[in-house]
Amino acid sequence: MQKLKGLLFDGLKMEEDFITLYLKVIKDEGFLQYFPDQGKAKQLLQTLINESNWHKKTLEEIINAF
Repeated sequence: MQKLKGLLFDGLKMEEDFITLYLKVIKDEGFLQYFPDQGKAKQLLQTLINESNWHKKTLEEIINAF
């Protein structure tokens, strides 16, 4: 059981890193300018951020259920 909880914490850390490091860097550092359709690129990036936040929230709920 402890190993499973450790894996869940690892997944939670990965989601946090994905949101803060990768997606926000892309959004904040101007990489979106390289996409021809700015509106679509922003929409898709926001979708990735929202889904990653949802994954993080789900992992937190599972961890708290232990």
